[in-house]
Amino acid sequence: MNRFEVALTLVCASCLLMTGCSGSSKRVQQPGYSSGPGSAAISAYDSNSDSAIADNEFDSVPALRASLAQVDADGDGRITAKEIDDRVDAWKESRIGQMAAICEVTLDGKPLANANVAFDPEPFLGSDLPTGSGTTGEAGMVGISQPDTTPGLPPGWYKIRVTSSNREIPARYNSKTTLGCEVASYCHWQNDGAVKLVLTSK
Repeated sequence: MNRFEVALTLVCASCLLMTGCSGSSKRVQQPGYSSGPGSAAISAYDSNSDSAIADNEFDSVPALRASLAQVDADGDGRITAKEIDDRVDAWKESRIGQMAAICEVTLDGKPLANANVAFDPEPFLGSDLPTGSGTTGEAGMVGISQPDTTPGLPPGWYKIRVTSSNREIPARYNSKTTLGCEVASYCHWQNDGAVKLVLTSK
C-alpha cells in the first residue's frame, strides 16, 4: 500500500464508518466509556502521588505521551484527571463511533513488511473498547481492523505492539511497549495520514 492508497483508504474508511455502507447518515454507536476515566488513569499510572501523569510515568502509558499536546490544556507537561476526563468528553460530544487507523512501520529506516501491529485500549477507558490489529504490506503500511474485521477503532488511547515472525523486534515495541497513540478527531498523527512507528533494532 503506497502513500496515495493510504490517504484514499483513510478518507474512504472514515466516510464509511460515519455513514454506513448503505450511504445513510446513521452513525456507528460509540462504546461505553468508564465513568471517571481520569481518576482511574491517575490511580494506575501516578507513581509519585502528585495527582498527575508526567515525565517517566508516561513510559507506562505511551498513548498519553503521544497526545500530550492535545490533552495538556495548561501546557505544564503534566496530564491531570480533569484533562483526561475533558478529552474523553470531547470524544463523546463528537458522536464518532469509529475512525480509520493507519500505521506506517519502519525498522532501521526501512519499511517493515509482514509485521503484526496490535492496538490495545487503555484499561482505564473501560472494557467496552475493542482491540485492533493488522499486518503490514511491503511498504510497511497497515490499516487496523477489529477482531470481527470491522475497519477502524473507536476514539480512545491505545498501546501499540509490533511483532514479526520474520524479524526480531525489541521488547520495547511489544511485550514492554513504549508505543501508543490516540485515535480521535484532530489527534496528533492525522496531518501525517498515519501513525508513524519508527523502530530501531538496537
